[in-house]
Amino acid sequence: MLSIRMLAQVYRRLPRQAQPPLATRFLSLSTPRRAFEFPNLGGDAAKAVQDSPVFKKIAQHSAALEAMQKFAGVMQKLEAGKQPGPLQMMKLVANSEFREASKTMAEEFKKAGVDLTSPDVVEEMKSIAKLFAPKGS
Repeated sequence: MLSIRMLAQVYRRLPRQAQPPLATRFLSLSTPRRAFEFPNLGGDAAKAVQDSPVFKKIAQHSAALEAMQKFAGVMQKLEAGKQPGPLQMMKLVANSEFREASKTMAEEFKKAGVDLTSPDVVEEMKSIAKLFAPKGS
């Protein structure tokens, strides 16, 4: 009968290529959980945005639209497309381009008559955001 000590000696004497790998990596062909598809932006969601009083105020103020486009461009450049976590928020706030774009956008929204701290505006934005939420979240 072979003892564990004898098996260990045999195993150590085997050529390196004959030894089984210590760790294997399994590749998955399934989609990661964090991946999602944007919903169809037509129909109810687009109509809800167009009919909202906040959107109407912003649409009438071209400087607010430009500031919003600039802010969106900065967010894309900084690759902050989804809702950022605490660490990413700290990185964004430390970025001077982000601070300037958000400050300009807030000022232009005020000029357009949109108070971002108003509970009514916050509630309206939340209800519209729910329409654009990815399925399954």
